[in-house]
Parts: sequence; structure tokens; C-alpha cells
Amino acid sequence: MAKLALVVDDSMVIRKLVCQTLKGAGFETIEASNGRDGLALTAKHASLALRIGGMNHFMLPDGDSEARIPACFGIHAMELVINKMMRLGAARERLVAKLFGASELRDHSTIARNNADFAVSFLEAEGIPIVARKLGSKLPLSIFFDTHTGGVRVKSVGQVKQVEREEVAHLARISKGETSIAEDITIFGEGAA
Repeated sequence: MAKLALVVDDSMVIRKLVCQTLKGAGFETIEASNGRDGLALTAKHASLALRIGGMNHFMLPDGDSEARIPACFGIHAMELVINKMMRLGAARERLVAKLFGASELRDHSTIARNNADFAVSFLEAEGIPIVARKLGSKLPLSIFFDTHTGGVRVKSVGQVKQVEREEVAHLARISKGETSIAEDITIFGEGAA
């Protein structure tokens, strides 16, 4: 049996070209002219795997959102990514989480541990299962997230002092209002629905 592919585009010409290409690659296709209709079709066809992923990075669990960009704080960052994924069609009861980070780059600091504790507590309170985690390293981490597969690659970064300088400079830019929220947040799957 051929795999089923959903093609969503407002242009009928584009949909037909994509469908023709997919059929040539052995797929059966169904079409929708907009995201809402596409999401409705995913509910009717169990074999369609709709994947919506998001990722965030926050500096502190909570704080004065008047003084800083709200997404710097865990409570806001978590709500932003969850709500955006749900607007794109994610079902809350199917959400899972993978936690990485909370690397303690400074001696005698508890910020990273507080961030990790917050993230775990938040997800437990929201009923979102944590399916993978790497928290509390002494080295910064580089995270590669594939929204198509849900896979994550985590790599320790050896240049601690360089990363620390970059983090301090980034915090200074945020404090001075020199960076915008648009530069700090990326929602993966934008335009997918």
C-alpha cells in the first residue's frame, strides 16, 4: 500500500504539481487549499502523521517581565511555545517534552539548577511527559532539533569561556533593549498549518 501524503497550498497549480511529483515517488495524495482544511483531513486519515515541534531557551524561571523581555523567563517561554504549537494544530494530550541544558557555567551559581527544577515541575504540573533529558552539565550544550522526526542531537561544547562571554554579552543586549523578541524566538513549523 502506498504511503499517504497531505498537500496543503492555496494555489491549485502548486498542489497539482506537488501531487504529481509525490505520486511519481509512490505516494497516494490528498489535498487541502488551506491549513484548517488540512488539519481536518489529518483527523480523518489516521495514517497521516502531523508533527509540530517547538523549542525554547530561557534565562531564569521567573522574574519581572516589565524589566525584561517576557520570553526570557521560563513561565512565559513555556506558555509561548505550547500555545503556538496548539494554534498550529498540536493536540495537548499528545505533547511530549525533551529537556536539555541547565548547564552551570559559573561556580557557586544556582541559576541552572533553578531553571532545570522549574522546567521539570512545570511539565509535570501540565501533565506533559518528559521523554528525554540531559540537565546539569558543566559544559554548554549545542542542540540540534529535527521537527520532522522529533529527533534531537545534543553535543557538549568545549569552549566554556567563549560561550560564557557570549551569554553575558547577550544578557547585556537584552537588558539594554538592543535585541528584539523576534530575534530570540523561533517557532518551528511556522506556516505549516
